[in-house]
Amino acid sequence: MLLDQAKKLFITWSPLESIWSPWAKPVIFTYLKGMVTPPLPPIPAFDFTRLPDAYSGAALVVNMPDEGSVLMGVALAQRGFRPVPLYNSSDGNDPILNVNAIVNALDAVASTMEAIPLGRDAPPAFLIDSRRALGSPLPGQFDNRWVVFPQDFPSATFLRSEHIKQVIVLTPKDVPLGNDLLEVLMLWNKGKLEILAKDPFDAAPPQPISLGRLRRWRMWSALTLVAFFGVRRNFAGGFGAIIPTPSTGGG
Repeated sequence: MLLDQAKKLFITWSPLESIWSPWAKPVIFTYLKGMVTPPLPPIPAFDFTRLPDAYSGAALVVNMPDEGSVLMGVALAQRGFRPVPLYNSSDGNDPILNVNAIVNALDAVASTMEAIPLGRDAPPAFLIDSRRALGSPLPGQFDNRWVVFPQDFPSATFLRSEHIKQVIVLTPKDVPLGNDLLEVLMLWNKGKLEILAKDPFDAAPPQPISLGRLRRWRMWSALTLVAFFGVRRNFAGGFGAIIPTPSTGGG
């Protein structure tokens, strides 16, 4: 029964008719805990006054901590954008990342999402957790940190075929983008997409991300990214594994 509820929740966030649903990640939805929908969390006062309207040629990447990205996704859906959850983390005992907060938020706002009429080609707002690769794991802890790869997103060619001309990253000024996301942005920029950033709590309009800053980052292979961040793949397709406890030896 709980598995059926998790499937229904995933379909709510990745309906078959949406052209962006193939990129939605199902892993985190399998960690839905209870049959009772949690209370709807308050949606922060985001400032979207200088954000382009939907269907104006912009795709969005929401880089917010924990459930903040989910809540922003709902607010953007009310403006005509299609939230696409890309969370690729698992859950376990003593986890580094709070997966429950994200899953509960996805569940709590599901009825709100279902009531928002979005077209199959509504422009995307890709949802990621800005804390995805942060933390210092300890032995015995469940390391569910994760990173994004270029293949987790549509290519620049596909985006342009859907009339997307620019990508705007919505992230607070004090929240880093992360080297993994920078690689994605660099590839999009090489594919002739304009890359901008906007603080969702500030009235200022989106600003271009320095191309020089992007070009300083070399292209990272998937193995290099995983090794650099120390994140751990698991058999379910997402990220998450227990940190081994160092063995002790006698002399």
